Amino acid sequence: NFRANIRANRNKDFLIENKKFLNHALHAAVEGCTATKEVENHVSCIHHLVGAGAQINSEKKGRTILMVAASKGYIELISEILSK
Repeated sequence: NFRANIRANRNKDFLIENKKFLNHALHAAVEGCTATKEVENHVSCIHHLVGAGAQINSEKKGRTILMVAASKGYIELISEILSK
């Protein structure tokens, strides 16, 4: 039982770190979108990151990805975010 508890704690720590990475990647995907022609690729990226466990409402510097997408005026990104 002791070893099982240690493994469980390590797995929990890994999952927490993995979510942090996924959330960071999610923000980078939206923030990195600089042109309307890139939006389609970023929509696909958002879809896959959320499917892998990224949290759609995570915040970076007090802003969610929805706020960032809205500030850039990317309607397709906003639609994808709101569909999650």
